[in-house]
Amino acid sequence: MLSKVQASKLAGILAEALDDRAALVALATALGENPNNIMPEEVTVRENADDLTLAMARRNKLDELINAVHERRPDIDLTPVGGPPATPLVTQAHVTALKTWLKREAQRSNALPLAPLDPKGRDAAVVSLGQVFINLDTGGTAHHREPAGQEGVYHHRRHSAALAHIHNKRQIILLGDPGSGKSTLLRFLTHCLALHALAPRGDWLKALSWPEEHILTATIDPQTAWQEAEKQQKKAKKDAEQPIQTIKKWWIEDAPLPLLLELRDFARTAFDPQSPLALWQFAADRLRRQGFEEAVPALEKAARQGRLLFLLDGVDEVPLAQRPAVWQAIQALSDGPYLENRWVTTCRILSFAPAEAPGGVLVQTLQPLNQEQINHFIESWYGVLEAAGELKPEQAANMTEQLQTAVQRRRLQELAENPMLLTIMALVQTYHGTLPDERAKLYQACVKTLLLRWQKAKETEGAALPDVLAALETTQENLERLLWEIAWQAHSQAPERQQAADIPEDDVMKTARAQLGSYAKAEQFIEYTERRAHLLVGKGGPDGAGVHLPPPHLSGISGGLPFGGAASLSAGGGQTGGAGGYLARSAGPGGRNAGV
Repeated sequence: MLSKVQASKLAGILAEALDDRAALVALATALGENPNNIMPEEVTVRENADDLTLAMARRNKLDELINAVHERRPDIDLTPVGGPPATPLVTQAHVTALKTWLKREAQRSNALPLAPLDPKGRDAAVVSLGQVFINLDTGGTAHHREPAGQEGVYHHRRHSAALAHIHNKRQIILLGDPGSGKSTLLRFLTHCLALHALAPRGDWLKALSWPEEHILTATIDPQTAWQEAEKQQKKAKKDAEQPIQTIKKWWIEDAPLPLLLELRDFARTAFDPQSPLALWQFAADRLRRQGFEEAVPALEKAARQGRLLFLLDGVDEVPLAQRPAVWQAIQALSDGPYLENRWVTTCRILSFAPAEAPGGVLVQTLQPLNQEQINHFIESWYGVLEAAGELKPEQAANMTEQLQTAVQRRRLQELAENPMLLTIMALVQTYHGTLPDERAKLYQACVKTLLLRWQKAKETEGAALPDVLAALETTQENLERLLWEIAWQAHSQAPERQQAADIPEDDVMKTARAQLGSYAKAEQFIEYTERRAHLLVGKGGPDGAGVHLPPPHLSGISGGLPFGGAASLSAGGGQTGGAGGYLARSAGPGGRNAGV
């Protein structure tokens, strides 16, 4: 029910929007009212509008009145009375600007930030994301069943690919370890959907494909049906006898427009977490700042039509205290004028707090790469470099074989299962000519890459990476030694040297302060290595936080070797669950833990 003030505003809007009695009479008639009974002819248009509003209020039909006004005059702003804001008139200039913006988004999202990762510092941007993208799997399998057209026969389908889940669900939360491909997946979606919007007759939607398994069976229960099919599959001697058929599926034709937003940037703004417009307003402001103000009306029209896919990246990169508000803003998208749009958001596994996230939304976790996916990436990587003239055919073939063989070693396989670390391993081999035989040297090259180069690609446009070494008044060598010392302290205290280890943050602060010279620099060191480079994996929340150290075979701590490794990126960081739920294995009362 509208307040008296809102009702008065609505009457004023009515009088302004439908500025003669004939239009008001037509509106009243369409709403089932008799205008002769409620709207005398001898009064003003404003008085007629007041009378119509009062009549509709008595019948609890003000929402119908608001909707009817919006249908007739979508350009009138009805937000003061609980209705949608005005829909801007979209001109050809707006459409042209939108296409220009989509082209820019397609180009930006396809760029693989290799130059910052090249150990030799040269420009290596010859490989694009689309050329080496790996279709990631999730830990959850979706099952579908429908009658097969024959009595007593059922058609069962299942899929586990992340793209399939995003396609089939209007809202989804994707979890993953650092470097598991969360951001890359959103960027690939942005690239393909933007290009499809620009060239609908192209094959860009087919790039968003995934395998889906099918069986025909008389068994109704999905779990039983698939168990029986898998047993038969093992016994089948030839393809014709195999009950499980795999087909390729891809995105539907009415694909949405992608709107990729970094949540850490959103969190820096003054937003109302309860507002269903908060994320849209942030997106519109960003377009205006980037010089695409003319594109905003066209994009807003698409939003009102439910044609957007909000790609919301990095809840874990939002400061801990602000995460509940960001989750609320995401939840608010389900209300208001943009509720028909889709959204996907990403978060680190250990930073995910189910109690804070929107309820009833599918949550899926990205899985490590399997051997087939690893080999596919390596073949694609060197195939692209060969095609670009960076490598001769025999060089590409040799490097492909060398890396595929190397990543099957037990202690390197876990590294290769992480997409980001696999990329770095390929870079190290490509630009050093070989993958270091000594594990410590490989880890050192990876850490250097992550510590001082990788984060450049994750900074927002126009916000250059702070010069960490200058700010800390130290050298790269000293920074690496500090990491090694922290790693060694943690693992030397661990009950099992081959297991994960924790170290109280007080110990980290003490060590860092001793080497860097001040408490402020020690804080800055933790801020950079945990939140930006992900070399420290934070664990905890307001009452206890920390940083986690992965097993020695991942971190490079072995046989007294003082080296903290990049594979700490295979673990997440931050808050893990409900209020007060934090991972802090070795903290004392009120203590905070840390690890590398």
